[in-house]
Amino acid sequence: MKQKLIRLIAVCGFSFLTYKHCSHYQIYFWKSLWLMEGLLYFGFILAYLFRKDPVSEAKGVKEILLPLLCGVFPFFLMYDLPDYKLAVQIIEQGNFNLSSLNSLIKYSPIVGEGLRIYAWFFLFIGTCITVTALYTLRSSFSIMTEARVLVTKGIYSYIQHPMYLGEYIAAFGSALLRSSPEKWLIYFLFVILQWIRLKNEEKKLKKSFKKYEEYKSKCLIRF
Repeated sequence: MKQKLIRLIAVCGFSFLTYKHCSHYQIYFWKSLWLMEGLLYFGFILAYLFRKDPVSEAKGVKEILLPLLCGVFPFFLMYDLPDYKLAVQIIEQGNFNLSSLNSLIKYSPIVGEGLRIYAWFFLFIGTCITVTALYTLRSSFSIMTEARVLVTKGIYSYIQHPMYLGEYIAAFGSALLRSSPEKWLIYFLFVILQWIRLKNEEKKLKKSFKKYEEYKSKCLIRF
């Protein structure tokens, strides 16, 4: 029951993000990046619809809340915080629908104009790595720290944690594109929290799969 509820919430959440992403087509300097990010959101939806049950479920703050927080952090780089007064007004008027929710979530302005081409490059490379990793994981994907199947093929045969690497690179590009003290603070917090999450995931994988250390030793890029 719990796994079905998680799937439902995740599918609804990523479906909204896909809808939001489609409305931002004109903003993208590289349309190929828009397509890659769209495929990523769509991939998350499919992964949650068809993913396998875990052999080791997430438990406690480190395995449930920390990964969820890490999953939200990249959106703090992309979007402004919702307008508090507007949110209160919408709630008081009882006008809480898809359109009103969409008006609360707005893209942060692009300020790094001179660095735009470099920022889009990091975003594109990072997103390509993440999409490839998600495609390789497919039904084994999870945001929370859970173990399903030990994936060792494809990009995972070369990079130990390709999704983490891709997210680091893409988040750096997003911070560069919207460069400000607040965005860089969010980025460095994201890097630190992701590293803690990665180490927690390693412990889970070591306990769940006896061949994990052997797989890790064969990767060209290891964390």
